[in-house]
Formats: sequence, structure tokens, C-alpha cells
Amino acid sequence: MKIKFRSGLFLLIILMFLFADIGIISKASDNLTIKIPNQLFLVKTATPTPTPKFKVVEMLPIQPIMPIATAPPPPPPPPTEPAPVWQVMPFEPFFPIATAVPTWDIGLIEDLPFFEIATPIPDWEIGVMEDLPFFEIATLPPGGEDAVLESITPITPNAGFSSSPGMINFAWEYEVSGSTDEEPHFGFKENGFWLMQLYSCSEGLCQYQKTLPPGNYTWQIFGDLGGVDLNTDPIPFTILSLDTAPSAPILESPSGEHPTRSLSFTWLPSSNAESYKVVWTLEGGGSGELNLSASDASCLGGHCTIATTLPSEGKYSWYVVATNTIGSTNSSPMEFQVNPNINTPEGYLPSGQLDDPEQIRFEFSNVEDYVYEYRIRVNNSSTGEVMMDRSWNVEGFTCDVERCAIVVDLKLPTGNYYWSVRGYSETSVSHWSNPLQFSIICSTCASGWQPETYANTYPTPTYPVGAIQTDIPTFIWRAITGAGAYWLTAYDATGIVLLDVPVDKANCNYDYCYFAPGFKFPGSGLYSWKISGGTPAGVLWGSASANFSIVMPAEAIRFIAPENGGTIPKTAPEIQWTDPGTAVLSFKIKLWGSQQEVLLDTSKPRDASWCDGTACTLRFTVIPEALNYQIEVTPLSGQGMPGQSARLVFSVGESAQVLTLSPAEGETVPTRPLFRWKVVDGGGTTAVNLVYYKIRLIRSDGQEVVFGPLICGESGVNCTGGEAYYIPTEALTPGVYSWKLEIPQQQMMSAPVSIVVQ
Repeated sequence: MKIKFRSGLFLLIILMFLFADIGIISKASDNLTIKIPNQLFLVKTATPTPTPKFKVVEMLPIQPIMPIATAPPPPPPPPTEPAPVWQVMPFEPFFPIATAVPTWDIGLIEDLPFFEIATPIPDWEIGVMEDLPFFEIATLPPGGEDAVLESITPITPNAGFSSSPGMINFAWEYEVSGSTDEEPHFGFKENGFWLMQLYSCSEGLCQYQKTLPPGNYTWQIFGDLGGVDLNTDPIPFTILSLDTAPSAPILESPSGEHPTRSLSFTWLPSSNAESYKVVWTLEGGGSGELNLSASDASCLGGHCTIATTLPSEGKYSWYVVATNTIGSTNSSPMEFQVNPNINTPEGYLPSGQLDDPEQIRFEFSNVEDYVYEYRIRVNNSSTGEVMMDRSWNVEGFTCDVERCAIVVDLKLPTGNYYWSVRGYSETSVSHWSNPLQFSIICSTCASGWQPETYANTYPTPTYPVGAIQTDIPTFIWRAITGAGAYWLTAYDATGIVLLDVPVDKANCNYDYCYFAPGFKFPGSGLYSWKISGGTPAGVLWGSASANFSIVMPAEAIRFIAPENGGTIPKTAPEIQWTDPGTAVLSFKIKLWGSQQEVLLDTSKPRDASWCDGTACTLRFTVIPEALNYQIEVTPLSGQGMPGQSARLVFSVGESAQVLTLSPAEGETVPTRPLFRWKVVDGGGTTAVNLVYYKIRLIRSDGQEVVFGPLICGESGVNCTGGEAYYIPTEALTPGVYSWKLEIPQQQMMSAPVSIVVQ
């Protein structure tokens, strides 16, 4: 790289040779800088001019540089050394250097040593901006010697953010170590280009606003303080077009066959959608619609879901309509089948008395409901003992339109028996047929002979398995044929036994056992359980285990201040909601402006939301004065399960709601409670327009009590330190109340607070 210095820089070069202790031009920040070694080569111009030119004439060792005005003529060259370096030598015509104004063509020779001048001076930095040379001298900002920039954390827009065109709020957090009066300096790149943008910072939070047209964007933050430079990765986001209808939803389920009419419709969210409508149609006649907001928690989680119970079995077709203010877009249709329950078969044979049979023929009605398997069970009439329990694929039966039959090698001893049959399809199972009695007279059978039986020997766990959303589960497992007792044991992730109880067979039918111990597990986490079955005497026949995890949805929240439709001040604005506790890891926050434009769509950790166990606070650095903002807050558990969202409509104005201090929400107070609130400007003064207050209480049965007018320094009201204190002279009737503070002159009113008076 070459940089050409003309006469305007001659003085700069003279100063560099006189005062620089290191002839090095360094690279700093984003400015292009050049390190100049003591080896230079100069190029002679084609035609000599009065302006002196220089060239390299031979290789000579470097000599110390003397002050230019008194420099002696160059000494004769010494003998050639093994590692020569280049030296600048003048050529004719020669003019005194003190009066010369040379033109320098400077080139860099890489990997050669730099010449150092003994006198130390600050490093010089030369950079290029728009191809124009300039120089900088690095200095430390006052008060910033000990402070460095530790981190930069983007908040919004986050990766994947999308919004309608309009004012977009860019915000990020930063941390600084050490003490300083200086704020970090930040720069921005938008789609890879530097952006000249004013921003404001306060208490570790910075933001700026910009109106963006539709398109795909990236933004990147660069910061520096105390000699430390940091930057974030590029963050992609999208500005959608207002004149574009939503993209087509992509359906996920239901499809195929389903054994139940209670189904959940699930699809992938559409870009730019405001609401969805599910439309289903039954082939035999009938249709219905289901509506879902695009801000539903399921959509925010990535899969929009809405459940319903369909009116009947049959073949269905469904699709989803995504809608915004511009228009609507339909998804492709999807079909599914709700199967009716399989018809119950009716048994025909065996029936009555059988004389010494070596084989038994079973006959029953053919239900023809897409059955792929039949199961036959034989019991001893006297003891109920299962003598046979077997299943066969339909290909193992001989079936016509009305009946199916199979011959089984089953040598039963003399006695009385009954049998039943049931059918299975891919999606459902029939009831057992009514039991049919038969008896065996076996004159050739040995006394006490028992045939081979085919029974279930393992109590296969069915529920809970995998992720569940309750901490008081009911346990379900497949029954062991003939078992008289079971033992249930549950463990935590470390193997500690949490539950160990016996289960009576009264909790079982032939197929499954259902047991609800009423035990509450410690909370979200990983668990396992084992079920064992056998005889009441404790003989174990078989056991099986399963793992499950409890993923509890986050606790619902509600807004504390302002009240719905209330106002917050444009200076130091904040919104409060109830703190659901440490079970919630973060909050998803979405804010809309008065024109329904999305102003904020982000997630904020609970520990960064000023949560104190009672309330969480969202503080805005700047929010424009306007009516009808909407905010939605959704709590998210540690496993990401969303709780119920809460939504609030509020305005931003000059005046704030009155801030009540006590009694607090849910507090139990005596019949003469202490009321405490913040004093507004003018309170406690002797101004003509003296501020007065009213305390209004409404009991749960509708009874209303009003204290006031209350004036600081009068009527029992103490005002000090910016707060007011008042204890009523009359006792309240015990009960549940809602109280609020009013300032009639300023048309201000606090949010209602529920209390219990005892």
C-alpha cells in the first residue's frame, strides 16, 4: 500500500523525525494506519525540477538522525556487512534540506527491523477515511483510566424478530467494570454498513429508534471503553410489508385415523398473521369453526394449537385461515378419520357340555370394522382363574360374512368354564363379548392337570411416561394375568425413593390397573417408577420400570399497576405485575402501539425484571406519550412451558397514577388500618389550590366506605418525606375490601388494591 505525502505534510514529517521515539505508524480502531520502518526507498522523477528528488543509490548502514538544520554531510560508506539495510541518499542537484520541500513516495518493506529514535513521544496514528489522509494522537478520556467495557447484550430486535413497518426500538444492555464518569462509545452496522444514529444510555441500558421499510435486516453493535473493543454478532430480523396478507399456514395434525372425537388442531404460525380460523367439514354433513389469536401462547411457542370435541365419528376435512388487516390466506386442506368404536362380537361356540374334547372350536360373529386381530380368553367358572388368553391375526381365522372360527388345541380338565372374545383395529378396541358358559367332562384327564396358558406376565407401564404436566399423576399399567397384588415405587433423579406403596388388585380390570396415590411430586424434574406384580403373599411374578419428567406450566400472572385502561407517566414510566416466584425463569413480553404496531417483542429473564417475590417491574427508558398501548406478558417455566398470558391496555401521559404504598395487595389489616401513599406535587403546602385526597373502599358485598377530604397537616393526615399517613377514626367492618386513593382536583386515581380486614 502507498500513501503520498505532499508539501502540506512536510512539517509533520520533520516533527516525526525530531521527536518520535518509535518511527511506527500503528493501526487503531477502525482507521487504517501504517507502520513506517526506517527503510524507505525513493523514486526519482523523470525530469529534474527545482524541487529536490531522492533515490536509493547504494546499500549503506543506517546512521543516527541529527537535527535536520545542522546535519553534516553523509560519511563515507563503511565496508559491506553481511546483513545490509537500505539508506536514503540524495542525488544531484542538491539543495539544503532545511529549505527543501520534497515530494515523498513512501513504500513499505515487510519483515525488516524498525529504526527507533531515543527521544520518546506519543505514538502517531495515520488513518484513511474516504481516501483522505488524516492523523490522530491517542489520548485517554478523563476519569476512564480504570474502567473497561465488559459486555454488550442485545435485547431487541432479537434474532427472528418480525414487525410491521414503522418505528423500531433498538435496545441493548452493557456492563462496565471499574469507576468512570465516561459512558462507552457505541457504533452500529445495519446490513453490514455503518449507521450514523443517535442513541441514549442510562444505568446500563441503551436504545435508539429508527423507522424501517419492509425488508430483511441485520444489526450489529460495536462498543469501546478503556481500550477494550467489543462487538456482537449480526442479528437478523424482518420488517414485513403492511400491504401483504399473511403467509399460508402449514397444517400439522390431525391427519390419518383417530379413535376419539376429542382432538387438537395444530399448525405452524404464519408470518404477519393477526388471527386464525380453523374450518372443519364432516363428509356426511356438518361443519364448524374455531378461532385463535395469533398472540396465543401456543403460537408464540412455535405451534398454534386449539382443541375441540367433534360431534360424531366419520371422515373430516379441515383447513386454517390466517387473517390480518390486509387480507386472508388459506392453508391447504388436510383430512382425517374418526373411527367409531368397533362393534362388540357375539360368541356362539363352545357352549354347553363338551365330552372329552382334544380341541375346542371357537365361533363368534364377524364385526368387519377394520379388525386386524381377535383375542379369546377362557376362565374357570369356579375360581375365575384364567385358563387361556391368546390373540390371533384375522388371517388365523376362517371368516365369512357373518362368522369367524378357529380351532384351538386346549385340553381342559373336567370343570365349568366361560369364554369371551374382543376385536382390535389400528385405532380402537371392542368391548368383550358377553361370556358364554361351557363345561368339560374329561374321563381320561389326570387329576389336577393344567393346560398351558397364555397370559400377560409383565405389568407394562403406560402412564406416566415421557413429559407430563401434573405433579400429582395417576399411574396406569397393563395388568399381569392372575396377579393378586402390586407394589408401586417412585424415585427422583438421584434414585431416592419418594413413594413406595402396595396396590390392591381391586384397582385393576383384566387389561389395566389404575392407581391414584394422591402423592404430590416435588415439582418439575426427572423421575422414574417401577411396578411389580405377584401374589398377595409377596411372591413376585414380574416387574417393569419407566421414566418420566414433570414439566409444570408457569404460574399465571396479573397486572398490578396501572389498572387496565390506566395511565403511566412519560417520565420514569413502569408497569408492574405479580411475581410468580422462582418456578418462572423468564417472561415473554410483547408491546403494541395505539395503531396495533408491534413495538417490542422479546424475552426478559425473571432475575432481570426487578422481581422481589411480590411484584415484577418493567421500566421504560423512553416511551412516547400516546393512548391505548397494549402489553402482553407470558411467564415461562424453567422448561420453557408457558403459563397463562396477561394483557393490559394503558396510556402514557403527563400525570401518573397515584402510588399507594400500604396496605398492600392481599394484606390482612386491623379494623383501623394505616393507609400510606406517595404525596403528589403541591401536597402539604399552603397554596390556594391545596391538594386533598379521598380513600374509597368497596367491600365484597358492595358496601362502600369513603374517608375524606384528607389534607396534609389536617384531618388526621401526616405528610413527611414525600409520603402521607392516615389512620381512620372509625373502624371498618371485617371483610374483604378493595381500596383506592383519589385526587379529585387532578382527576387522578390509584389502581384498586384488595385487602382483608379482621
